Amino acid sequence: MSYYSKNRTEPLPNVDIETWECPSDGCKGWMRKNFSDDDSPTCPFCGSEMENGTRHTNSLQNNTFRKPAEAEQKKA
Repeated sequence: MSYYSKNRTEPLPNVDIETWECPSDGCKGWMRKNFSDDDSPTCPFCGSEMENGTRHTNSLQNNTFRKPAEAEQKKA
């Protein structure tokens, strides 16, 4: 009789997510929009301006806390 201690967990569901994608040929850079601070970021690999896109991949939650822009401006 054998016992296995490996936990069997269900895989994360795949969904369509909004992304920023690098349009340059030969560059495969992309990032999730909910993990980006900028409205039009540049590619961290080649420096090109990134474009809107979608990808079918695992759903992840961004749990970082960001202050609203209005609250930061009132401090200044």
